Amino acid sequence: MTLLGPLLFAGLTAIVGWVTITLITSENKVVEVFDESGLFAGKFPSTHNIEFVEASSKNLTTDKSNLKEKDRYALLYIPAGVSPDNTKGITIFYENSPNFYIETRIKDIIEKELENIRMREVGIDPTLIAQMKVNIDLNTKTLDKESKEKESSTEAAMGAGYVGAFLIYMFIFMYGVQVLKGVQEEKTNRIVEVMISSVKPFQLMMGKILGIAAVGLTQFGLWMLLSYVFSSGVVMAMASQIDVLAILNTINMPLVLFGFLFYFISGYLLYSALFAAIGAAVDNDTDSQQFMFPITIPLVIAFASTQLILRDTNSALAIWLSVIPFTAPIVMMVRIPFDPPAWQIAVSMLSMILGFLSTTWLAARIYRVGILMYGKKVNYKELAKWLFYKNL
Repeated sequence: MTLLGPLLFAGLTAIVGWVTITLITSENKVVEVFDESGLFAGKFPSTHNIEFVEASSKNLTTDKSNLKEKDRYALLYIPAGVSPDNTKGITIFYENSPNFYIETRIKDIIEKELENIRMREVGIDPTLIAQMKVNIDLNTKTLDKESKEKESSTEAAMGAGYVGAFLIYMFIFMYGVQVLKGVQEEKTNRIVEVMISSVKPFQLMMGKILGIAAVGLTQFGLWMLLSYVFSSGVVMAMASQIDVLAILNTINMPLVLFGFLFYFISGYLLYSALFAAIGAAVDNDTDSQQFMFPITIPLVIAFASTQLILRDTNSALAIWLSVIPFTAPIVMMVRIPFDPPAWQIAVSMLSMILGFLSTTWLAARIYRVGILMYGKKVNYKELAKWLFYKNL
């Protein structure tokens, strides 16, 4: 999977790009318009992929039956009683499956024309209203402590934060489960009984955690490198009209990359210690489920709250979730592209280090007892007892 992963990613990127281009440049879809109201004559302009034509028979039953014969994609029926106060009965008949883009286009045209009719009824010129509309280009800039201006992009920061948080969320789960499965396999196959004679339980647990961490970092690095090499051509072709460098310059990329590496590693170490403890405490996958659920809840809550946090990255909720070790890897990664105060980043990182040390100590207490215990149904009360056992 180390080499296959980026190939699959590049393949998916190419497929998505090809499908997108194909859909944009595909042949026109012909939509017949049967307007009994007479309000929309000439109001349906054709576009590059939707061609509106007037229905020929002026009979709904006949027009519906002619959809396939005339190679029409859809039939739009507007009944005679349609007005700004009555929009019931407007229907689109499809030859095959519905099309959301066509429906949106038709709905926009009809709504706009009915609004124009209503404005004319009250003596307002729709053309004058259209001329009064103003579109603005809103620039965003941030000010540093010396009040120096710096270009910023909310969209770029949101994208970088969300993608980084998603990757951390995915990799913590993926590699954490590998730790659990590895410990559980060594215990079930009695391999650990041989290994424990040479090393201490804590050393064995940390070796498993750090070993998978090294594999994960190597694998992730190769994925990023190969994915960039294989998909850069496709991405640049699709983004040829976008100044990518200008967008990236609006984000503190060194801080984002450092934050991603730190929270990925610290988040993995924190959660993998708990996963290792679970693997040592149980004998099968069924028993592990009862312990995995409460451990993963904070991670799930953190990721589920990303949309809310993106609305205000300096809210009290965002700040508190950034300093709780179990939610900080996700939440702080969302906030870092928005340049939060340095002291908040420092406190968050310190909490991650302390959280890792605490969970490692707890996990080691459970691991040393559970790794050599077989055939016993373990519950939370039993785990609590293991924490206070004297050195074995």
